[in-house]
Amino acid sequence: GSCRRLLLVFFALLAIFTSNCAGLLSLDGVSADASSFASSGSGSCLTNWDCTLNGRCVSGKCQCFKPWHGTPNCEALVFGEAPSVRGYGMYPNVTSWGGSVAYWDQDRMYHMFVAEMAGHCPLSTWQFNSVVVHAVAEAPEGPFVAKGTVLTTWSHNPAIITQRQSDGTLLWILFHIGNADSGVIKNCTTTTATAGTPRDVVQPYITNPGVAMETTVAGSTLHVSKSPYGPFVPAPPLPSCNNPAPWLHSNGTIYLVCDGFELYRTEHYTGPWIHVASIRADSPCVPGNYEDPFLFIDPQG
Repeated sequence: GSCRRLLLVFFALLAIFTSNCAGLLSLDGVSADASSFASSGSGSCLTNWDCTLNGRCVSGKCQCFKPWHGTPNCEALVFGEAPSVRGYGMYPNVTSWGGSVAYWDQDRMYHMFVAEMAGHCPLSTWQFNSVVVHAVAEAPEGPFVAKGTVLTTWSHNPAIITQRQSDGTLLWILFHIGNADSGVIKNCTTTTATAGTPRDVVQPYITNPGVAMETTVAGSTLHVSKSPYGPFVPAPPLPSCNNPAPWLHSNGTIYLVCDGFELYRTEHYTGPWIHVASIRADSPCVPGNYEDPFLFIDPQG
């Protein structure tokens, strides 16, 4: 569930920098100030772990980071009302999974890379009919409108990060599973496998108005582009990495959680990828089974 995925993220970071459940470390001077807190929890605490790692234990009480709520130990999110049509895949109705979003200041749009089940198929076909689609929106909550297919079958669980290059351009680095080298798609309305573009009701995939589109090249678990509109070209493949969860450090190092339990880092997306730590799945601090991690840094660094 979502709670387990969030806990895995914090546990992953703490596994690297601490040797016990109570320790926390501030990285690169990142620290939480008063503006980071939303409310006080009603429960008591001894360490930050008692605040679900969503706040700081101060004088025996949890001070919750925004947008977590203090009932009683910062384990609940504060939600507001959302419009009925948001996110991706509602109009037209398609089956999708996940969705990774990055902002581009050049067009002032939010760009999502999402797994979609092609051929009008349900989620049960994800192991062979999943493709990666690019969609855009004016706001982070959407609604996102599909612009085209980035990677054909088979590709799944996309995760995007952007990295500013020395020449000032923004590089789009797309992590995923599957090599996107099949192109064979099952059509769930006719049960016939066909080759070709998965999407049949979207506008052509173009780089920018008036600019011809170069064909995306398949054949890796990592693709890069100088634009969210493509073309995405294959980079050296990742290490064995199911459900990749990348995060870009401010110093340029890329961290990557794979398989829910292995943490890697690299100084360049082309590698080499260095194994940093194995995350214990049997920790007495956070028991349970984990998958589909998401890596980020909280206000404490």
